[in-house]
Amino acid sequence: MHLLIHRIKKTCHFTLPVIALFAFGNIASPATTILQQIEQEVNRLVESAKPSVVSISSKVNYSYTVASDHSAIPFFDKKEVTRTFSFRNVSTGIIFNKEGYIVTKSNVVQDAEQIEVNTHDNQRYLAAFIGFNLETGLAVIKIDATDLIPVPLGNSDTIKEGDWITLIGNSMGVLPSVSLGLINGIRKEDDLIQLSAFINPGNSGSPVFNTKGEVIGIVAARLNSENMSTGALFSTQPA
Repeated sequence: MHLLIHRIKKTCHFTLPVIALFAFGNIASPATTILQQIEQEVNRLVESAKPSVVSISSKVNYSYTVASDHSAIPFFDKKEVTRTFSFRNVSTGIIFNKEGYIVTKSNVVQDAEQIEVNTHDNQRYLAAFIGFNLETGLAVIKIDATDLIPVPLGNSDTIKEGDWITLIGNSMGVLPSVSLGLINGIRKEDDLIQLSAFINPGNSGSPVFNTKGEVIGIVAARLNSENMSTGALFSTQPA
């Protein structure tokens, strides 16, 4: 699965170590030791980051009009009937600051009748829609909560092809859901970053972390096998 991302500018404190190989006799092979250290660092990154990742559920009402005939001669008796149905969008967001501002994808929360945020410790809040950015497709919502932990922001200008990334989000109702991947490349035509990572419904708006535990992008879409964009990753750009 290929993903894309825009750029982030800024700076959690976990780094994948530079690993030196020592002779440990029969205790463990160098390869096993390296894998264990990488696993420990990924676990630490996830534990540190998950309080800043939230699940978002929005209720959207959709209305449409259809023609209805009430006469044997429809031409003389046509009426329009309005029908309405509701559905829910589920996605992911990141806590931007302690004041309760959350960044997510605009298509999930824009025009929603109700927005609900669920934090990692299963606390639920109603959120207010603040606004969105048309160019990036990102939106801001706000909850009234205390003791929030903002996500650490990195700088996507420093990344390069082959860098490891960790994606944390709401996957099919499971939060946190973790996926590992690599940066495939940077698309110069639209300034998006393409990733290889596994995503599921609900991952829209999920943060993408570098190995320092900093967010470098937000999942907005994916590419299908025909290389047509059905989504992309957009990074936040703090001032």
